[in-house]
Amino acid sequence: MNTNSIFHRSHLAAYALLTVLLSTLLSPAQAQTESARERELFTVVEQPPEFVGGMKAYESYMKDKVRQVKDTSSHKLTGKVFVSFTVTDQGAIEEPMALTRQGSSEATEAVRLVQSMPAWKPGKQAGRAVNVKYNLPINFSER
Repeated sequence: MNTNSIFHRSHLAAYALLTVLLSTLLSPAQAQTESARERELFTVVEQPPEFVGGMKAYESYMKDKVRQVKDTSSHKLTGKVFVSFTVTDQGAIEEPMALTRQGSSEATEAVRLVQSMPAWKPGKQAGRAVNVKYNLPINFSER
């Protein structure tokens, strides 16, 4: 066998091996970058997320869905509770938690209301839908 031919084959094998190694090493890095982008969480965006149908639809939803749960002192739910949650780039509501009045009947009901909300229009940054941390005041009034 010709030494030139053996030399040529070994170079081709080395290039093939190098190509396979590089593609194996670069693929996880690219996947990690895409995954990190998916988990990226914004607090301020060019276009904030919104309840589908706008404020009128939100107010109607709240009016229809609020439960007047009596607490131990038998009074109706009153006041304001701030609830924090994430609106995903798909519009889903995730991780709602009361920021104020934690442990109260109002806070429990406010979190329940947010958990049961339909998907929102996602927020946008630079023209693409992104995950947004959102704070929402929920008002309870005597009826």
